[in-house]
This record gives sequence, C-alpha cells and structure tokens, in this order.
Amino acid sequence: LARSMPMVIIPQRLAKQSSFSPSARVPRVVPVKARHHILCSTAMPPGRELEASSTRFRGPSEGPLSQAQVDTFFRDGVVIVPGLLKGELLEKVMSVRTNVNSRFPGKETYDSLAFNLWEQHPVFKVVALASPLSLVAKQLTPSVANGDESLHVINDAFFAFSGQNAGCGWHVDDNFFWPALRESDGPGLNIWVALDEVTEGGGGLAVAPGSAAEEYLDIREAQFAHGQTCQLAKMDPAMNSRLEKLALIPQMAPGDAIVHTRFLFHRTNPFADGIVEIRREAIARYSVRYMPGSAVHNGVPMNNPTGEKKRLDAFGGDLYPRAEV
Repeated sequence: LARSMPMVIIPQRLAKQSSFSPSARVPRVVPVKARHHILCSTAMPPGRELEASSTRFRGPSEGPLSQAQVDTFFRDGVVIVPGLLKGELLEKVMSVRTNVNSRFPGKETYDSLAFNLWEQHPVFKVVALASPLSLVAKQLTPSVANGDESLHVINDAFFAFSGQNAGCGWHVDDNFFWPALRESDGPGLNIWVALDEVTEGGGGLAVAPGSAAEEYLDIREAQFAHGQTCQLAKMDPAMNSRLEKLALIPQMAPGDAIVHTRFLFHRTNPFADGIVEIRREAIARYSVRYMPGSAVHNGVPMNNPTGEKKRLDAFGGDLYPRAEV
C-alpha cells in the first residue's frame, strides 16, 4: 500500500465530480466562499452547516491541511488525510491497540467498542488533545481558528471490526455518540484514524461525500425520528440506495485519517466474500469528535451524570477536555 495517498474505490456516479483521486495527493479544488465574514452566533441552518461555517473565517486557516484539503472538506464534508498520525506517537498507539478493554464486549456490531481511551492508556490523551488531530479540528472550526473560543473533545471511541460483527449501516452519529445539540455552532469534526491496514478486502469505513447537504436532510431527519441508528437499509431501502450511490471506500494504512463533519453519513464497510476466513484479527480504528466550547450538551448522561444542558467549556476536569491548540 503506497504511503503517499490511500487508494479509494469511487463509484461511477462520483468518478467525474469527486475530489478524491487515487493518482493525486492533492484533490482538485473548487473554491469555497470568501472567508471575510465575522463570527455570528446564529444557529447552524440544517443541511447548510458547512456552507455557514465556511464563511466565518476571518483570515487564512493555518494547520496541517493544505488549502485544497480545507476547501474539499467544506465542499464535500469529508477529506482523506494520508499519514496524519505518524512517527513515535503512532508507534505508541500501535503498541497498545490490542490491549483495549471493550466497554461493550460481545456486542453484535463490533468486536470491541470503548470510550475515554485515555483512562486506559495515556497516549490516547495526547492523540486526542495535543496532536495533528486537534490541530486539524482547530483549522476546520472557524470560531477556534479565529481565536474566539476553545476546542473540546466531546467524545472519543475505539472500534475493532471483525467478520463476525454486523457493523453499522449508513448513519450520522446519534445523541449518544455526539452529545451536543444539533443547532450548536460547529461544524463538528469526526477524525477517524486507521490502526490497521484497510485493503479492498473491506473492514474499514465508507463515507458519502456531499450527504451533509440539504438534498439529504430528509434522510438525516428520518434517522433521528426512527431512533435506530444503524438500520437505514431496513427502515427505508430507497434512502439507503441514495447514499450507496455516493459511497466512497478508502483503502488506508495505519495513521491515515478520514476527517468528516458530524452530519456526514458513513457506515462500516463489510468484509468481502472469502476474506473473513482469511483474516482472523479485527481491524481497529480510533475516532475523536471535536466541538467548540460554545456547543451545548444535549443532556445524554455519558460523561454527564447530572444531565445538565450547558456549554462544553462550562464542564470541568476531563469530562469534555480542552484541546491544546
């Protein structure tokens, strides 16, 4: 697997319009709106969160991403970043990835699922709060990039997926995985880092570029109304088919990252036929979700036993820790 750029499987419908090209490190650029507006405090308009966020930068947004990658994110809602986590920090994570205790052992969706990884291994606190991941989150969050407020981790998760698991179908993160009011400022960043090689055999993550837009708002609202996060294919096959036409399936090496907005649809990519018998070990990935300090908690009791609906920057300690950016 080449380290310069992870390979992707691009459906025919996206072949001409997609910014992701397996033969180029920097995606084709479609400029976003000029970034000269001041930060406003109005709620994010549903289906237009990215458009609203892209206009709020007061100057160039500096960080690990190129301007082309920043523009890709605000156009498609997702960008693939090769080698975001690397070197000694990646080596430390890899050394403990097989020693993560699952919060939900035996769960049918994943072989292993755990949260607050820094409570088990301190290296994950560095990854979440003081690494290129948090710098990317700052770069893509206008109010933080402008210096107006702090950046916080609202959730982190370790997933290990094996052939015996069902995974999760097309979805946006629900109130448990993303415990912030949907109208909170954002755009809300989910950064997935591969901890194992992901090949054409499957076991990784599929994303749907463009699915955070108004055109797919009906699917988002249907999922929230139905209350079954992973069951879109059963709930509404036609909606599921619309997302499948957008499906982008990256092949990744350890340390490569998928960066997407909180309202982008994504799903587990199942193993191809015959691969389950060959691959016995689960494929692991680490995910960190970031929001600005002004984001309001939705009251879900994960890390918030009192159920208070207050700003993230009003919580103390390591409940929703502040990133060092």
